[in-house]
Amino acid sequence: MNKFTKIMAAVLATAAITVSAGSHSVSATGNETCKDSQFLNDMGVCPDRWGVSYALFHWGKVSGITDESWAKMCVRSVTRCSGNNNYFINGKEVTRAEAYEYVAKKLDRPYNRDAYFITVPKRTHTVKQRG
Repeated sequence: MNKFTKIMAAVLATAAITVSAGSHSVSATGNETCKDSQFLNDMGVCPDRWGVSYALFHWGKVSGITDESWAKMCVRSVTRCSGNNNYFINGKEVTRAEAYEYVAKKLDRPYNRDAYFITVPKRTHTVKQRG
């Protein structure tokens, strides 16, 4: 990975932006598919792990292999470039966290949830009352 790619990967990983390449756009804060590939790779199910900058230019490969890896664990996933993937176990839609728990329990392996879930702090607004 060259210096420019490393810098762009760092920027994309920390910024709340969406970048586009051709017909695909990948949300830097919502690209669950990249984190899913990392989780599944750590669990020994996915052959590789990808970051947002790679997924931006190789979406078909990243999406396809990640979906196949979920399927190995009997989880059907619907991956989206913009994030907000859908997960199904036994035909029932489940949350992303439930899908992770299912795989970890099935493999009897612990995992660090914080490593795979991006938490964006909520903004709070103070509203002054007029009066």
